[in-house]
Amino acid sequence: MRVVAGIVKDSRGRVLIGQRKDGERRGLWEFPGGKVEPGERDEDALKREFQEEFAMEVKVERFLGKVHHRYPDINIDLVAYLCTPLGKMKRKSSHTRVEWVKWEDLFRYPLSPADEKLIKTLKKP
Repeated sequence: MRVVAGIVKDSRGRVLIGQRKDGERRGLWEFPGGKVEPGERDEDALKREFQEEFAMEVKVERFLGKVHHRYPDINIDLVAYLCTPLGKMKRKSSHTRVEWVKWEDLFRYPLSPADEKLIKTLKKP
């Protein structure tokens, strides 16, 4: 399954992460995003996911990297893009909490295994 992750940076250089509120990885932190639907471009999937989850528009700037991860129930290709927020977040429907954090502080949060693997492969955006 192809999953997109938005590495959204604010004007202070912090990135947005959210804490999952359901599923097997409940309580773990991740970059926002979601599944790419059949026939959908990655960029369009990111825009749709941010609109659905946060009622927020983002500008997809550039591709950052990709990792493959095997969970017990599913295999995913997690594809990351650098994004810029185009306005404020109006809700946080699929996360218990959201935080803006410095890149170097990401490992202070219990991360989803795929997101942890992704962070280790990326340079600070």
